[in-house]
Amino acid sequence: MNPETKQCQNCKTDFVLDAEDAEFYNKMDVPTPTFCSECRLQRRLAYFSLTKLYKRDCDLCKKGFVSMYHPDAPYTVYCPTCWYSDDWDVYDYGRDYDFSRPFFEQFQELWREVPALGLLLNPNKNVNSDYNNYVTNLKNSYLNFQAQNSEQCAYNMYCINNTEVVDSANIGQCELCFDLFHGFKSNNCIGCYNALESMNCYFTRDCSNCQNCFGCANLVNAKYCWFNEQLDEKTYKERLVEVDLGSYAQYQKSKQDAKDFWKTQPPKPLHFEMAPGCTGNYIFESSNCRDSFDSSSCKDCRYMFMCTGTPISDSYDVSAWGNNMNQIYESCTVGEQSSNVAFCNTAAVSRNVWYSETIINCNDVLGCSSIRNGSYVIFNKRYEKEEYEVLRGKIIKHMHDMPYIDKQGHEYKPGEFFPPELSPFEYKSTIAQNFFPVSEEGRTARGYTNYSDKENTYSITMQASDLPDNITEVDDSILKETIACEKTGKAFRIQPIELQFLQRMSLPLPRIAPMERIDERINGWTKERVLIERESSLSGEKFMTPYTKEDAPYILSPEEYKREFLG
Repeated sequence: MNPETKQCQNCKTDFVLDAEDAEFYNKMDVPTPTFCSECRLQRRLAYFSLTKLYKRDCDLCKKGFVSMYHPDAPYTVYCPTCWYSDDWDVYDYGRDYDFSRPFFEQFQELWREVPALGLLLNPNKNVNSDYNNYVTNLKNSYLNFQAQNSEQCAYNMYCINNTEVVDSANIGQCELCFDLFHGFKSNNCIGCYNALESMNCYFTRDCSNCQNCFGCANLVNAKYCWFNEQLDEKTYKERLVEVDLGSYAQYQKSKQDAKDFWKTQPPKPLHFEMAPGCTGNYIFESSNCRDSFDSSSCKDCRYMFMCTGTPISDSYDVSAWGNNMNQIYESCTVGEQSSNVAFCNTAAVSRNVWYSETIINCNDVLGCSSIRNGSYVIFNKRYEKEEYEVLRGKIIKHMHDMPYIDKQGHEYKPGEFFPPELSPFEYKSTIAQNFFPVSEEGRTARGYTNYSDKENTYSITMQASDLPDNITEVDDSILKETIACEKTGKAFRIQPIELQFLQRMSLPLPRIAPMERIDERINGWTKERVLIERESSLSGEKFMTPYTKEDAPYILSPEEYKREFLG
């Protein structure tokens, strides 16, 4: 097939479908997209309310709990314990398909009536870890997002297989780490950025297999280095003793000194490890994974985002999760032994599923909400296999003949993900707003969901500026204080899991509220996904990188960096 150029319905830019794309769409038996890859991602992320949580009552047990659904959202919402219980029957909400109305209009009504899972977690697979979202297999953990198989962790995002990690993001197989951004198989790393298989490091960037290094950049297999200066063990330890990182002022100074030094060193322009034929950034142990970010174990995939867990194959346009999946298309948070899933928002252990949300252990499902252990189901109504297949074909044809038209005039025929205006979440509360910001006026014009803000009122007992500078001056009485965030003025409290970790690691109390700290990491993460063209400071060679001139005044091309620092 010759490359086909199409114009995006939404942004009107041209995009190209190549022979590999055509092969994939044929394999999935789906029409080619009418939105470009960026607009497709934005559309999916508008259904990904990852970090915004609210207090609301469970509509079954009537108890208050923390939910990703706004209290004013016109949905039936159950707490995880009730949702996973046998106290209700999802098939009581089954209904016939109405061929006189568009599919998406009917699906929104179904989603609003069927009990929705208030937080994406299974209480039976988590221990003492209720206040998390999009997680599984956590123990004694608090406020983690997109996390799994971790213990004693708090305030992390994209946290996979970690133990005792706090205030970090995009981390895997790490232990006793703090303020770590992009870490893998690292131990006792503090304030580091891109730490690979390292231990006892402080404020390092792009360092691999390093031990006992402070403020360094671009080191491999190094020990006892101080701002890239090689020291002997005795001198290094003497300098380290002089730096009291338990002091908030000293911690912030050390972090800024490191950032200033990093700017004198060229950053690693892109991050690939064992990733032949891959493009994008932060791709590991993958092959032919194109235009993808923050993913690993992917083969013959494209437009993957936050997907990990071997094996992942033959998938396009998937935002988050993984863990053994193949032939997944245009879906958000899908994984755990799933295959042939398309246009879904949250699906696990499922096959042959289209246009559904929160589907677990199901086969052959179309247009369903909150189904577990079901087969041959359409709009939450069960059918015999033959009936199902005939009706499914008729509905797909009807979606083509009577497409949903959104408020901007875009047509949604089969082959397109759910329209953003039908999302149950406020656009501004999803990570779509981080990656694709839209003004309040723009959100209103596009018909996006909008609820009135309700400010929680707490009696502030302490200003952040009045917190003790050093962790040695702090005792358990701090747990009773309601602190005003120095950035927003919003109230927050120090949690026991947090205090115990900081005291153990001799690290200072935070001055900024937890969700503000998480948002700062998300905003830093969004910058990494935007690749821009730069010229090598050494040769003038052009290449793509996320680093602007402000971030990195001096920069090398990927090949130059490899020769200079990786041998």
